[in-house]
Amino acid sequence: MANSESLALPCKITRSGFSNERVFRIEVADGSIYVGACPRQYCFTGTGQPLKENQPAEKGKIIEGLVLASRVREEGDGIILVSVPDGAVLPVKTAQIQKAPREVAPNVPVQP
Repeated sequence: MANSESLALPCKITRSGFSNERVFRIEVADGSIYVGACPRQYCFTGTGQPLKENQPAEKGKIIEGLVLASRVREEGDGIILVSVPDGAVLPVKTAQIQKAPREVAPNVPVQP
């Protein structure tokens, strides 16, 4: 992706049915919630620390966190399209965007 500036979005994170996968929930620009899943290494705690293998501590527990994303383009009116690790492209409010806790390798096959 040519315009793949790395960023992070606040989200709620839960465990998935797979040990190295996490489910993330992001509020998109219209106020609805997008639910996706991605490998744990794309998720961080709310303070930007890498998510550990045992986080969240138990199935069903929700923690505040961050998920990596890539900027796709500006849409105007404070909306930006971003690509999240499961490949979806979502409209989010500019105010939601944070600096990525780490850079994403350019050869990673998912966006980011």
